Amino acid sequence: MNLYARENPQKAEPLLKIPLRVMDLPDPKSTEPDVRVEIELMKEFKKKNPEIELLSFSGIQIQNIGAESRLMLAIAGGSAPDVLMVNFRMSDTYIQQNFLYPLDPYIEKDPVYKTIPNFLKMAPPAFRPLIYREGPAIGGLPAGKHIWMMGDQPLIRILNWRKDVFQEAGLDPEKPPKNWDELLDYARRLSDPARDKFGLSMSSGPQAAWDFLPYLWGAGGEAVVQDKDGKWRAAFGSREAAVALEFYIRLAMERWQDSDGVTQYGYTTVNGDDRAVRQAQQAGKLGMYSNYMRNKTMGTTDPSLVGTAPFPVGPAGISATEINTTMYGIFAGIEGRQNSDGHYVPAEKIRDAAWKYIAFKNSKYARETYVKTMVSMGLGRNLSPAFLREFGYTEYLKYFPPGLEETYNYALKNGKPEPYGRNCQMVYIYLTKPIDEAKQLARDGKLPEGDSPEAKEARIKIFHRLLKAAEDRTNARMIGHISPEEMQKRTTVAVIAFILIAALFCFVIYNIWKTFSPKDSYSGRKRGFEFQRNWLGYLIMLPALISVLIWIYYPMVNGSALFFQDYRVVGESQWVGFNNLAGVLFSDEWWAAIWNTFRYMTLMLSLGFLAPIILAVLLQEVSHGKIIYRTLYYLPAVMSGLVVIFMWKLFYQSGPTGILNQFVGSIVHLFGMDYSPIAWIEDSNWAMLACVIPTIWAGAGPGCLIYLAALKGVPEETYEAAEIDGANFFQKLWHVTFPTIKSLIIINFVGAFIAASQSGGMILVMTFGQANTEVAELHIFKEAYTNLRFGSAISMAWVLGVMTLMFTIYNLKRLSKMEFKTTGNK
Repeated sequence: MNLYARENPQKAEPLLKIPLRVMDLPDPKSTEPDVRVEIELMKEFKKKNPEIELLSFSGIQIQNIGAESRLMLAIAGGSAPDVLMVNFRMSDTYIQQNFLYPLDPYIEKDPVYKTIPNFLKMAPPAFRPLIYREGPAIGGLPAGKHIWMMGDQPLIRILNWRKDVFQEAGLDPEKPPKNWDELLDYARRLSDPARDKFGLSMSSGPQAAWDFLPYLWGAGGEAVVQDKDGKWRAAFGSREAAVALEFYIRLAMERWQDSDGVTQYGYTTVNGDDRAVRQAQQAGKLGMYSNYMRNKTMGTTDPSLVGTAPFPVGPAGISATEINTTMYGIFAGIEGRQNSDGHYVPAEKIRDAAWKYIAFKNSKYARETYVKTMVSMGLGRNLSPAFLREFGYTEYLKYFPPGLEETYNYALKNGKPEPYGRNCQMVYIYLTKPIDEAKQLARDGKLPEGDSPEAKEARIKIFHRLLKAAEDRTNARMIGHISPEEMQKRTTVAVIAFILIAALFCFVIYNIWKTFSPKDSYSGRKRGFEFQRNWLGYLIMLPALISVLIWIYYPMVNGSALFFQDYRVVGESQWVGFNNLAGVLFSDEWWAAIWNTFRYMTLMLSLGFLAPIILAVLLQEVSHGKIIYRTLYYLPAVMSGLVVIFMWKLFYQSGPTGILNQFVGSIVHLFGMDYSPIAWIEDSNWAMLACVIPTIWAGAGPGCLIYLAALKGVPEETYEAAEIDGANFFQKLWHVTFPTIKSLIIINFVGAFIAASQSGGMILVMTFGQANTEVAELHIFKEAYTNLRFGSAISMAWVLGVMTLMFTIYNLKRLSKMEFKTTGNK
């Protein structure tokens, strides 16, 4: 065909363009060196594969979940990229959920790899059990071991330190901490949060346990392990893990006095506000921080200013740090689609194009192109010695400080892959919970203090109990270790509960129908709907009724089938009977979320519901400037909800430089009292109230306008009669105002009750459920879109819906007995 095309170019058939969606294509407008190199790589790929048109994938990223949320939501919405970027902890979930297509057929046809064993020999040893493992039958290939993804160059987590900061603190700038004792000592000497100086970087948030792994491994513990029978289980309930947590909490939460006499917690960035931490990093005031070192770009730091060393050795005598990389896989759910010319391209061709892209990214040619481009841009010093030697640029080796490559090789040899077992996409969240509980105990002063062996052992015992409880919870919920006997008991209870829920739902629907069926106003007897007489009213309601049926009730009924399924976004779903409901009923996490929902609702209804009423009454009594006051209180409603949330989150930043802490501290200091900065949204004593206040602040103004309008309908003569009878201001409110607007209060209360139960969005952005704030709606969201347990999420939604329905029917019955009249002269 190629010869014919050269001899008869006018008759050559045009190439069929193959559309290929990939994640994170480089921005052609960027001037960053790394991006420019990636652009050159894509140009070389296009030269070799002119028929493939690369399309950038864009998705929605959810606050506090991570970059993987983009991919999870895209897969759930049917718009996934063809080439997936897979991190270690998500890999097993992607395999078991049929997201990844086995690469075996392509590897065996590839002239470089030829066979699976040969391919595995070329892969780093730490990656082999990750990329070659058991999986389900897919794409005509049987269940069993397959190659599911290919990795880029390894990333090794190491410790960086600022030599100038070390020298300023009186430390030897050429000697990093070798063990945990030195690490703690260095962090203490480097820290001064009042002056934005921090000894060590440490992650916070819902996945903070990522930063705990080097300590866990250094103490000889493990997050998850795989037994000989191939089953995974959580293993962080060990004494080794407790020893690691005891040291970790001392770094993060040890109480001490700074140079100004202010009580501080810990020697890390975990208690500093985000702005102060960013300023410390930019100004070079962060003494030590963990970082990733890439094999191909290991010379990006200035060795005269920043030192590089393995992570300090723990009690187990090892420096075990994290190994990671970018993994590429082919999406198993690829479907045929049209290209830019409008021609249909079958799924098989798109899948072949995906393999070409992955093979190119991991080829020697791509590495060589990368090195040549970096050298041509004058960035040869940034490349690793291994790459420079491989492609003959040895003249740059003299710029590398002694020991840098040895540090990388040592960390690679002693490091461990990020947890990649069953359902490990949630491992950091489950492991973070006992860490947060330990931090809370430190804030509340419930931990033994001091460096004595007795105090240390007492703390270890406390942490051991926390970790063991979290391990059991993780094995039951994340990994699913439940005995057959226990499962049978749970299923029996679930069947009984299902019958009760179904009966209760039918009872509620019957009562709603009965309550709102038309009745004769005189005799009280039921009468028909009188369609002929009231046809115009029914016609007006018809569009709204159809819209509600299509967008609410149809998806609800249609999606209820998931109640009985282990639903898969890709591939066939399995019917599991009442297993989903059984898991929900026996989940302590679910009932804790229900309790947190009631806590949130209590605060919202006791503070947030009364605030607009009180504000309306006060504005009604203002004699001058009513319009100005009403405008001021209504202004928050003009702001976007997200703006309100992030603005208050900025106020709540912890540390002495946080806005709210500075405000409260200045007031407390006026009275000559000491003030310790509060972690408003990390401390469980304050977090729930902190989540409620922004909603009340934003909603009080708009809500009061409704009540102001209703207060206009209260007859003035009624107030005058009450005054003649000797009623004071509060008696008039109780006996005249409130009874008059009682119907409006009840209607708004029903709406406020339902709105308060739907509080997931606020909590997701503010805390992501940390600090004992995870409400039911957020828990359902996590179960569906992070755990990918849609059947379990549907079961939770039904249980929550029935609870809310009972309250609603009670208030609807009360409303049905009320009489509404017009005000004024008519």
